[in-house]
Amino acid sequence: MRFRFVSITACILLFVVSAVTQISAQTLNPRTLGLPDGRIAAIGGPQAALTDDFRTLSTNPAGLVGLEEKFILSRTGFHFAGPIFDIANIALESSASGAQDLLTSPQVQDLLKGNYTAFDLSGPIYFGYVNDGIGFSITQNTGFVLNSRTSTSVQAAFREYLQFTGGYAYRFPLSDTGKHNLDLGIALKAFFQGESYKTQSLLEVYKLFENPAGSVFGSPFDLTVGFGVDLGLVYSPITPLAFGFTARNLLAPISVSSYTDLQEFIGNSGTPSQSSDYIPPNFSFGVRWSPRVPAIETVIERMSFFLNYEDIIDFWTHSATSTNPVLHLGLGTELTMLEILSLRAGLYQGLFAAGFGIEFPVVEIDAAMYGRELSPEPGMRPVYNFTFGATFSL
Repeated sequence: MRFRFVSITACILLFVVSAVTQISAQTLNPRTLGLPDGRIAAIGGPQAALTDDFRTLSTNPAGLVGLEEKFILSRTGFHFAGPIFDIANIALESSASGAQDLLTSPQVQDLLKGNYTAFDLSGPIYFGYVNDGIGFSITQNTGFVLNSRTSTSVQAAFREYLQFTGGYAYRFPLSDTGKHNLDLGIALKAFFQGESYKTQSLLEVYKLFENPAGSVFGSPFDLTVGFGVDLGLVYSPITPLAFGFTARNLLAPISVSSYTDLQEFIGNSGTPSQSSDYIPPNFSFGVRWSPRVPAIETVIERMSFFLNYEDIIDFWTHSATSTNPVLHLGLGTELTMLEILSLRAGLYQGLFAAGFGIEFPVVEIDAAMYGRELSPEPGMRPVYNFTFGATFSL
């Protein structure tokens, strides 16, 4: 009976993937959606076998099985990407000059060529609930991106993102001891993103900051609405070892409404152009090994090692945006000390990551510095990031 269930599920997966890859819409780059997370970033990116806290709702819904009851009340966090320290040094050195003098200086112009800078603020709308097989969340973030599209122009984008997610998981015991299990899970999500964007030449980039409100309200505006289905599987042959498989965005169609500007959207004064799109499916496989070492448990209570390979068949599901296989590999480790402190390190897309987490009864703090590759080949356009957040829960 269980074999028949798994066989039917595999057939359905193959059918859906085949159907999705035949859609004639332009695929949406999944990098433009989502929320940065300090723990996930520090251990080598999304791990299909990460199943021990509320984050499993986004990494692998099968991990909801066995989670203790927890209410997520709120989260506040920020994320920087790009040459943040160079920008800060230039700003401090030129604090007496105006925006035009600063942004047209040779030092800044050289920095903007090929530059990618981003800032995201998570919350205050961020809450959820998980408890042994079920979970839901509502998450929100606000973002700004400054991206040098060519050697002579820069595009600025302002984004607001809101997502609703609900998941369910069920465990199939494969032995009488309860240590040999197969968990299956599903997550349904709906998301909304508003994006206002404007392109300026390098010599006129200062105009974006002279009147920020005018830049936002007077620029083209896209409203993206969509839903998605994630499936997950976790197989645990023995207690310290787990194998995870996820099919994120297995079915994720979206609708994009393009307005002349934000004022037209707010005032409902025009008819937007409509287009269909989809987020390409992402199939990932991961392993988690969490050995017990009694000799050091007085100092290190828990340790976990992660290996993950994501977007396994991107050459088939979205060949136009596929990347080098090296960029799919994620390695990570996490050591928990004194019950509250977690030290993390990882390697993702060929770039190093490190971070820490501190867990108190009501608040969990996490921070990470990590790299991301924006090009399809390793080392062509790496960007380093910093994220910090505080999650309040009961």
